[in-house]
Amino acid sequence: MKFLKQLIILLLIIVVVENLKAQTNSENSFQEFKVKLEKSVVQKDNEALKGLLYDRILDNWDSFDCAGWDGCEKEMFINMFFSDTTSPHWDMMTHLLQQGFYLTYDTLKYEFIEDTIYGNIYTSPAYLEVQSAFPDTLIILNDSTALFQHPSLQSTIIRRINKGKYRFNIDVDEYPVIYDSKNVEFLKLILKDGKQGYVELNRTSELIDRTLRVAMINGEWKIVEYFCFTP
Repeated sequence: MKFLKQLIILLLIIVVVENLKAQTNSENSFQEFKVKLEKSVVQKDNEALKGLLYDRILDNWDSFDCAGWDGCEKEMFINMFFSDTTSPHWDMMTHLLQQGFYLTYDTLKYEFIEDTIYGNIYTSPAYLEVQSAFPDTLIILNDSTALFQHPSLQSTIIRRINKGKYRFNIDVDEYPVIYDSKNVEFLKLILKDGKQGYVELNRTSELIDRTLRVAMINGEWKIVEYFCFTP
């Protein structure tokens, strides 16, 4: 009986060690993938980027771009979003990479992916892991961001705030209330001390209207989503 217990403990230790090795290998291979992705975006190399895509990429539930529920073929996806170096989507991809990834364990079956995903999924931007639970929270992207007294660049700067989480004004449908002034969009922040002020939208996480998801498919990390979540 004692021998059996020792054997079970030994087997459990082996399983734990092997799982840790697999997790480490997975993390290392993802870091290698991320370096390739960052390089393709910095160089605006759509051929290199295409090599990091799965066969189909989910862009939006609707089909007004090139996708829909069945995803978008990667050749069409590149032509739609990254056909040349002037595309604004290179900047969007840069913003996503700057915000990092968070890790989840996903067992979902995606209709547009023929292969089964069962394992780790990396999602960018990383702040969504927290922000998704608090719709009236945004992220200030940079330190020393100007907080204006009114929604205008000519207004008095009442404070400089650092990057981090802040409450902001949303409507009853939980969409941001946007204040437009001379083609500059502002959001209204509510600080912890009760003070209120306005920041430029493009200084906040509301600038980023897409998520990037990367999954391990057939032993390789591939981009499976470049998903637009704005209405």
